[in-house]
Amino acid sequence: MLEPSIANAAEDLFSRRSMAEACLRVERELALAQATVGLIPDAAAAEIAERCRIEAIDVDRAWLDAERTGYPIAPLVRQITGLCTKEAGQYVHWGATTMDVMDTALALQLVAALRVIEQKLRTLALSFADVAEKHRDSIMAGRTFWGHALPITFGYKVAAWLAPLLRHLERIGPVRERVGVCELGGAVGTLASMGEQGLAVQAELARRLGLRTPMFVWHTAHDCVAEVIFLWSLITGSLAKAAADMSLLSSTEIAEAFEPPSGGKDTSSTLPQKTNPIYSAQVLACANVLGQSTALALRSMRQTHERSGEGMIEFPLVADAYRKTLRALEKMQIIATGISVDVQKMRANLDLTEGQIMSEAVMMALAEKLGRLEAHDLLHEACKRAAAARVPLHEVLLAEPRIAGALGEEGIRRALDPHRYLGAARELTDRVVQEARRLARSADT
Repeated sequence: MLEPSIANAAEDLFSRRSMAEACLRVERELALAQATVGLIPDAAAAEIAERCRIEAIDVDRAWLDAERTGYPIAPLVRQITGLCTKEAGQYVHWGATTMDVMDTALALQLVAALRVIEQKLRTLALSFADVAEKHRDSIMAGRTFWGHALPITFGYKVAAWLAPLLRHLERIGPVRERVGVCELGGAVGTLASMGEQGLAVQAELARRLGLRTPMFVWHTAHDCVAEVIFLWSLITGSLAKAAADMSLLSSTEIAEAFEPPSGGKDTSSTLPQKTNPIYSAQVLACANVLGQSTALALRSMRQTHERSGEGMIEFPLVADAYRKTLRALEKMQIIATGISVDVQKMRANLDLTEGQIMSEAVMMALAEKLGRLEAHDLLHEACKRAAAARVPLHEVLLAEPRIAGALGEEGIRRALDPHRYLGAARELTDRVVQEARRLARSADT
């Protein structure tokens, strides 16, 4: 049901109808759990369970009534009760409170949402792994503070995008475990309305819903819900880093990697030559908005005493955070599967500084002869002279007696070869690619 499009996936899980369905499921299983422990009659529970069907409920009316009540539970309970016989109807929502149903329904929705996110994240990780492996040896300039630093490979850069996604995949399971907890406590959490059978009902309800029994009620302690939003913010933050890199790599001055065209003739409404990185911009927008949501998630946790209105922040916040996360994953998946890489331009850009990007390699070779600090200062001055005279670095190095005498022409040539100074870039890329594929295999078993 959730596959056709990401927009539909978000709507399926957090629409008013879906929320009503989740709440009805809780009410249905609550009645059956209470009958199991002998708190309400079996016949009443069976009838309630039969009436708690979305087809029998006027969802629009329930949400319209919620404008008065604040939450849709009381209107839903009235509708369910009205559908039952008088004998059964009196046991609907027996001993429960609004937040018992809302929070448990939310737990069910979040568990499902995290599974969708995990699936999309795993697919993206495998796509990045394919790109990283393909460009394992595609040499390019590594950049720090926007300037050339050392040579790397494009596969290594993509592996840097991929590695955080693997950590997020590891985080999802524990977060899902912590948030997948039933809530049942009555008005203030003590289960007083259910007498001595309250804890038994709570455990049975959790079992029937496939959730964990809470250690303690969480009516006002929504740290686990906030943790889900934080996790989604981390995921979109990592995607935003990749999107920002892609935007810079596709700029006119760099022009090394490009996302697939998004707008065709309409990429720019006025500039015929433009192909804007729109998918990257959409990922960045989602991450920026979701990043602000973390503060609201913290604020929603600050309910006073045994419950207050701050919890109302949470329900629209969760749905929007989920939607933004899925949208960012969708757009980045389009980039990952349609990326275009100009390997020749990468090499041309690497040579822009005419050897200066290799100054550390020369310095390290020279340090074995003269010591690191003296080698550093010699290379610093050599780079300044090469830049001022607009000549290749090797010409300056050959003209400097202390450098030429220590390394010789062949030693200088070798030190200036970027292919010889990639360190463990390829091996590190392989490590991340292998881990991505291991995680994918573990999901299939």
